[in-house]
Amino acid sequence: MTKNILGLLLFLFALTTAANAQVSQNSLEFIRKFKGIEQDLVRERVYLHTDRDWYFHGDRIWFSAYVVAGPYNFASGLSEVLYVELFDPEGELIERVNVNVFAGRGEGSITFEKAPNQAGRYRLKAYTAWALN
Repeated sequence: MTKNILGLLLFLFALTTAANAQVSQNSLEFIRKFKGIEQDLVRERVYLHTDRDWYFHGDRIWFSAYVVAGPYNFASGLSEVLYVELFDPEGELIERVNVNVFAGRGEGSITFEKAPNQAGRYRLKAYTAWALN
């Protein structure tokens, strides 16, 4: 009786080990394919730094932008134009500016002049055409 139970346990152990090996092999194959796609289709990221944390109506927001690409975040040469948008607390677009990007760097400003004179959290959004794809 114990030999049968021991044999059954060994059989189940061998079966789960083989299943885990197959899952690991499938996982490794997926990772290889994903890394290949990542190398072919480079992902572009945008980082935006502003001069202050708080602004008042009529203030100008000065910003510096960094556009990087790939897994090592090298300066991107994929995009030449960066779009920066300012949204009011309700999510309505107030203003959009185009910023020229050279060697992954750009700088510019956007104002609250067209914004309604209301307190709240305004949102900046920066993107490139490549990043939208």
